[in-house]
Amino acid sequence: MIILLWAVMLALLSYSMAPKNAPAKNCALNRAYWDWAGDQTNLVLESENCTGGTVLFMIYENTAEKRFAGNLSARITSNNMKIPWNPEASGGRTDIGYMFDVYINPP
Repeated sequence: MIILLWAVMLALLSYSMAPKNAPAKNCALNRAYWDWAGDQTNLVLESENCTGGTVLFMIYENTAEKRFAGNLSARITSNNMKIPWNPEASGGRTDIGYMFDVYINPP
């Protein structure tokens, strides 16, 4: 009887001292926008707790037809990151504007 009581107390003590899992932090998109620096065009991602995930920018011509112009994906390496994009390298035109949708696959 004493051994059984001792085993139960030991089990309860072990359970109470075990580390608890911290709640997971949610990945959140704060902002995504264009940034121009000289001849370089960047897509900027500002996020929280998304490092290790991936981001996908789906780029469209900013015209009435909204034709698909390509996509750009990258691994998220920091909360604030710039990803270079060149419309000519993507087969796009340089005489029109572009817009994008952004999707994040959390870590």
